[in-house]
Order: sequence, then structure tokens, then C-alpha cells
Amino acid sequence: MERNEIPFLCHSSTDYAKILWKKGEAIGFYSVKPTGSICASFLTQSYQLPVLDTMFIRKKYRGKDFGLLMLEDFVDSFTEDALGLRYPLSSLMYTGKQIKLILNLSQSHL
Repeated sequence: MERNEIPFLCHSSTDYAKILWKKGEAIGFYSVKPTGSICASFLTQSYQLPVLDTMFIRKKYRGKDFGLLMLEDFVDSFTEDALGLRYPLSSLMYTGKQIKLILNLSQSHL
């Protein structure tokens, strides 16, 4: 782990994560809360669709379209018509290409 990086707290046992590798080195990962998972904020409610919960890209790989690659992988991993993103989005998720992808995906399925 690099000096300025914050360690990630493991996802719950019902969630799953996918790691993106390049030449034997982990670039980053994303975690997903599957449909039916209990919402942490509202213990009496559950997710009605798969939700991209956490995305992390190591600092030295940021700004090189790996976030876009992971978003595309998340979308391609499901056959459902609707997928979710955890709210609120982090500031890194608001970068141009990621938001453009999200908007394009949502419009293409209308």
C-alpha cells in the first residue's frame, strides 16, 4: 500500500468484489451488493437490484481510464435491466468519463 492510501475495510460476506489486474499487479477493485442484500442504513429494507457499492483505483493508475473499464465490467457482468450505484457518489466517480458512461448507459436503456 502506498503512503497516502487508506486501507479498505472488507465487504460483508454476502457482497462480492472483483479485482482488476495488470501485469500481475492489482490496479483496483469494485464491490457489489447483490439483489436482496440488507441495506446498512435501513435494516428492514433490502436492495432491489445489484448495486456498485465501492470502487477503488490505486493512485498511480488513476486518470488512465481504469475506472471506466471497471464501470463497463460491472454493467457487462449483469443481465438485469436496472443496476444501481451507491449514493452519494464519491468525487472520483464524478469525473467526466465515468459520468458520461453512466449517462450513456441510462439513456441507451430507455
